[in-house]
Amino acid sequence: MQTFERLQEANAFVSEFTGRNAQRMKRRYDASVKPQTYSIGENVLVYNPKKRRGQFSKWQPCWFGPFTIERVLNSTNYVVKKGRGKSVVVHVDRMRKLPSELGSDNSDSQEDDLHLSSQPKQRRKASDAATATNTHCTETASCTDTSPPLSSPEGT
Repeated sequence: MQTFERLQEANAFVSEFTGRNAQRMKRRYDASVKPQTYSIGENVLVYNPKKRRGQFSKWQPCWFGPFTIERVLNSTNYVVKKGRGKSVVVHVDRMRKLPSELGSDNSDSQEDDLHLSSQPKQRRKASDAATATNTHCTETASCTDTSPPLSSPEGT
């Protein structure tokens, strides 16, 4: 009988400790989360990192869409639908608003999946600008780059 009582006492202690630890973790998580609210009919992207065999995961798209919000289940879960596809329940942490430059048109003429790179938008624009400024234009008169084309050193 004594071991049974000790087991019950240990179980009660572990339950209390686990509950306090869960409350502390929730408080820390909630402190850093920005509340997101979406309305019915709004277009969103859904985070779904797919791992494909034989392909480098770094270059795989993680955000898919556009999905349209059909219903609000509670403050954290939404029912979304893509075109004529089936409805899926998605947590708010896996959704983000569709950027305005991609448009909010959800017609059937769009591609089946909108693949967005996981590379930040600022880096893409910077790399595009670097590529554009490094090319030397000799055929057109409207070229504003007056620097001579790069050539390799002859002595090496």
